[in-house]
Amino acid sequence: MVKHKIPMRADLYRPPQRVIVKLGSQTVTHDDGGVDLSALGAICHDLCQLRQGGVEVVLVSSGAIQVGRSIAPGLSDSTMAGKQALSALGQPALMSSYRELFQRSQVLCAQVLVTHDDLRNRHRFLNARQTILELLNQGVLPILNENDSVSFSEITVGDNDQLAAMVCELVDGDLLLMLTGPDGLYKSDPNLDADAKPIKRYDFSAHDQEQVSTQGASTAGRGGMTTKLLAAEKLSKIGIETILCSSGYPTPILRALTSEVGTLFTSEASKTPLPKGGRTPTSRRAWLISIMSNHCSLEVDTGAKKALLSSGSLLPSGIIGVTGTFRRGDCIGIEHEGVMFACGLAEYDAKDIERIMGLNSNQLRKTLGFYFCDEVIHRDHFTLK
Repeated sequence: MVKHKIPMRADLYRPPQRVIVKLGSQTVTHDDGGVDLSALGAICHDLCQLRQGGVEVVLVSSGAIQVGRSIAPGLSDSTMAGKQALSALGQPALMSSYRELFQRSQVLCAQVLVTHDDLRNRHRFLNARQTILELLNQGVLPILNENDSVSFSEITVGDNDQLAAMVCELVDGDLLLMLTGPDGLYKSDPNLDADAKPIKRYDFSAHDQEQVSTQGASTAGRGGMTTKLLAAEKLSKIGIETILCSSGYPTPILRALTSEVGTLFTSEASKTPLPKGGRTPTSRRAWLISIMSNHCSLEVDTGAKKALLSSGSLLPSGIIGVTGTFRRGDCIGIEHEGVMFACGLAEYDAKDIERIMGLNSNQLRKTLGFYFCDEVIHRDHFTLK
């Protein structure tokens, strides 16, 4: 039962019915890594208010590794195994804090841990989607985080901004709210420039991509302004708006959703977002865009671009460059003359594509010593951006 309707901010194209809230590490922890119960209490209060107003909420929370550091300060985090161990220590403590705070409002919460592999595999993606939607149907608030205790450098999402964008598409979210330190995006670093001007609205489709500050990544988290911009841009392509706001206010979530503060990221696509649903062609396009690896792409020649625009596949002969490190099955960008126009699932690792680019398909087995298929990206696993 809706107890009170939340008056949503007027600059949104439509009032959201399902909001994904992403919390940075500095929002949920003290400088020493311990859980900031005061800040977390304000956030949980706001989330309960949203639910009472009829808005569904999914929470993406960072902070497990930082909490682990406060539990075992002597444990080294200089290796991936050390970070995994800290996450294993910190995750239960962080969830315990959430559970206790939500119980005060008689709200059940559930932990859902995911890895990049869970979201880039379409079958596992749909299973995760079904689980989270069922939790929402049962009135349970899902709390998601990357499963740092089992992730490793080759498959880790890399930052929870990317994860939040994936989750927003995963559960048919209407809006992503990212709470962080700075109160939005600025044209210069507000920590260094007292006259730094905030950007209230950033339209990816109409914007000339003016110079903005990407400085100010927290010491606690793995992300920063660059990862937030990338996450917001991905969602803008499938019609989902993003708000970036400071967490340093008494009611940070309600403030962000009911008043025109921070930065709103939007685009023309937000006027008519993609249809929702788990198995339609448009939902598959949205999935591919949301899981695309940052800073990983293939440069193709004019002939290859024409073939892709005509519903063909990408063959190694049309590839002239490889950027980034990625594995077979990752979704990567496709560029022509430095402009990204598509993305798709790679059938070979980056290092293997570097060896076969420019070759004819009948040369693959001899060059690599193995063979998967003729295509580097098959037309069935490809979409225009």
